[in-house]
Amino acid sequence: MSDIILTGEVIDTSIAFKPSTDSNNKSLPLGTVKVACFASTQKTAPRIVNASPYDTTNIRVPLKGERVMIFYLAQDFSSPTFSSDKYYYLNPVNIQGDINTNALPGQKNLTISGNESAKYTDSINTPNVISTIGAFSLGSTFKQKNIKHIQPFEGDAYMQGRFGQSIRFSSTVIGDDTIYSKKANWSGPTNGDPITIISNGHQLDASKSNTFTLEDINKDKSSIYLTSNQKISLFQSAQKNFGIGVKPGSLYIGAQTIINSDRIVLNSKTDYVILSGKAGVNVATPQWAMNMDTLFTTLESLVQELVNLATGTAFFSTGAGPTGPATNLANIQKLLTDIKSMKQ
Repeated sequence: MSDIILTGEVIDTSIAFKPSTDSNNKSLPLGTVKVACFASTQKTAPRIVNASPYDTTNIRVPLKGERVMIFYLAQDFSSPTFSSDKYYYLNPVNIQGDINTNALPGQKNLTISGNESAKYTDSINTPNVISTIGAFSLGSTFKQKNIKHIQPFEGDAYMQGRFGQSIRFSSTVIGDDTIYSKKANWSGPTNGDPITIISNGHQLDASKSNTFTLEDINKDKSSIYLTSNQKISLFQSAQKNFGIGVKPGSLYIGAQTIINSDRIVLNSKTDYVILSGKAGVNVATPQWAMNMDTLFTTLESLVQELVNLATGTAFFSTGAGPTGPATNLANIQKLLTDIKSMKQ
C-alpha cells in the first residue's frame, strides 16, 4: 500500500451502529464506516474501504457525505515480525465550518479535469451538493439543524456536539473584550479563575450559521455551572428568596455549583440521598423559604411545649372564673412566629 494517509468521502455509515462483518465475513470494529478514498492525485477511481475509529475513547461517527482522513496502520493481527494493517479514520474534516454537518457529498464521482467547482450548488443550512445528483440523504435518522459555534475566549478548551450541546473549560475574562463577538456572561475579580460549563440544548434561531452563540443558563434546556470565583448574574432562580441571610445564585461570588433545568431528579438506587451543608441547608418553594436547622429546632421546641402541657409541667391557669391561658402561651406563640417567618 503506497498511500499511508488518505482522504475520503463517507458513503455508508449503517455498519457503524451494530455489529457487522466485511465481505470475508470477518467482524468489523464497532463504529466502522465505508469510505471512498482518494489517492493523492485523485486521477483514478476512489478505493472503497472499511475504516474504523482511530481513537475508541473519543469517537464522532461521521455522516454520509462528510470527509475524513484515513490512516493505514497496524491491526490486531500485527506483530513485531508480521505487518498486517487496516484503515482508521479521524473526526470529520471541517469543510463547511458547521457544527451540525460538514458534508460535501458526491465528490467521489469527480475527477480533477475541468472546473469541478461549477458543479456544486449551495444554500443556507444545507451541504454543498453536486447539481447533477439531486437530493442527498445524510443518513437514515439524522436531520439538519442550524447549530451555532459557542463563543471561544482566549485560553478556552471546549467540545461541541452536533445538536446544541457543549462542555467549556474557561476562565474569568478581564481586559479588552472588544475582540470577542459575544461577551462572557460570567464575571469575577481575578483574571484566569477557572469555570466549567456543561450545557445541553442551546437556543436555536434562524439567523446565519456562521456566527457565535453563548450559553444561556436561563434559556438552555439543561446546564451545570462549576465556578471558582465567579458571579452568574444572569441566573434567574425559580424562587427569589432562598431564606433569611442567604444570597441568591445570581449575586453570589465564589465557588458554587448551579444545576438548572425544567426538572431535576436526585435518585439513590441503594442508599440515602444526603444533603449536607456546613452553614445549613435551605429549601425554597413557592410558599416557603426555610432553613432546615431552624425548622427542625422549631418543631422540636413545639413538641416539647405540647409535652409540657400533657405532663403538667405547663398548665392552664384556673381561678374562680373560666380557665385561663396556658402558662407557656408566649413560648408557643414564638414558635408560631418562627414558623411563619419562613413563609414566602
